[in-house]
Amino acid sequence: MFYYLYSEAPFWVNKYPIDEDYYIGIGHCSKVSDEYMSVARSAAVDEISSQLEIKVSGNFVRQLTQENLQLKEAINKRIDISTKSKINDLELVDKFEDKQNYWVYYRLSKAKYQEQKKIDLSNAINTALSHYYNAKNSENNLLIPDALKSYFNAMIPLISYIYEPLEVDIEGNKVNLFNEIYSSILNLRKNLIININPQQIDVVIYKQLQNKINIDFSYMGKSIPDIPFSAEFTKGSGDFVTQKDNELNKQILILSHINSAVNPQIITIEINLKKLLVDFKDEPFISEIIALIENPSQDLLINVKNILLSLNISESLFGVNSPQTNGEHIFIENITPAGFSITDNLDMADYIIKLKTKTRKGNTFKSFFFAYSNTHIDIINPQNNQIFSSIDVSDAKGSAGKYTTAAQKSLNKAMENAASDLINFFQNQTIENGK
Repeated sequence: MFYYLYSEAPFWVNKYPIDEDYYIGIGHCSKVSDEYMSVARSAAVDEISSQLEIKVSGNFVRQLTQENLQLKEAINKRIDISTKSKINDLELVDKFEDKQNYWVYYRLSKAKYQEQKKIDLSNAINTALSHYYNAKNSENNLLIPDALKSYFNAMIPLISYIYEPLEVDIEGNKVNLFNEIYSSILNLRKNLIININPQQIDVVIYKQLQNKINIDFSYMGKSIPDIPFSAEFTKGSGDFVTQKDNELNKQILILSHINSAVNPQIITIEINLKKLLVDFKDEPFISEIIALIENPSQDLLINVKNILLSLNISESLFGVNSPQTNGEHIFIENITPAGFSITDNLDMADYIIKLKTKTRKGNTFKSFFFAYSNTHIDIINPQNNQIFSSIDVSDAKGSAGKYTTAAQKSLNKAMENAASDLINFFQNQTIENGK
């Protein structure tokens, strides 16, 4: 077609042309932009693309996208990109420009577009079916990771056509191919089971542990090795590692430390579909589908026992032993919520806590008197009476209108600090059992 630089704007600039045989797009851009020609063309393509009707077929897909707006957004974005990339037969009908503006007139044959769409849809279905049958074959042969990957590969060609009927014949039944693939994934997930042994353990808080949890995966009752999984505390906190036991050809979790007094605690172990399907991480649609699928999981229940302490506490105010200071009560009140219990039976105790607090007078300032307390704590193994470790808490300060009150405040603060430091010590040390 031959184009003229009109002296006056052609009719299509001001009045949108109508042609039943074509999709029409008029693009415009101000010449303020250096890329005004490409901008105008993109606007015309966008206009044509918006006319390409998408019919939502099937209650399943409609419900799926209504319940998940992010999935719907990912689908529509993919369809939009795919549609624009497949508008290959655009015909430039005319163009016009003046000093300030540029217009372009494109059209797309409806018949050619529909014919090409049928070809593309057929190719997408055939590709998806190929992956689907590969997935079924892998599933039948218990190659579960391969089966999942093939199912998701089968979805990808269909994303741009997900709102189409997608009806195919599988084993004599007419089915929607996308629905069939999605249902197959859900069915596989349903029959993929995590078994952990043991399912429940008893541990002592803060102690060095070596609790080994065997993790097995099975599909339809048959063992499946090397399924990626994740584990995390969903209640409580502590330390563990996961690794492969090559000798047993099993995956294991080794719990080494519990550092929270919450009881009971739970470690949730679940199949990690994201890790298994890491090749699809850059495909938003697949990421949203993975998020919709409930991962098979199993909970490890951890019953946490407190550490038993035998206390030997002495308190000295200005060189005089004073059992009436209430310091021991403050110390116990602060440590018991953190996973400690007190016993008078040395045979039952995990540790002996020998605590000495000495309070001295400080300076005076106007009508205020100051006192300071220093505390020494020995953590003792009751089996051999050997000191395991020691903690010093220096210069806890108290002030009041008289020395006795300042001393009591200082000692109270010292006991709070001593309790806090003892808790921190046990929380931050992986220690062996006292027994």
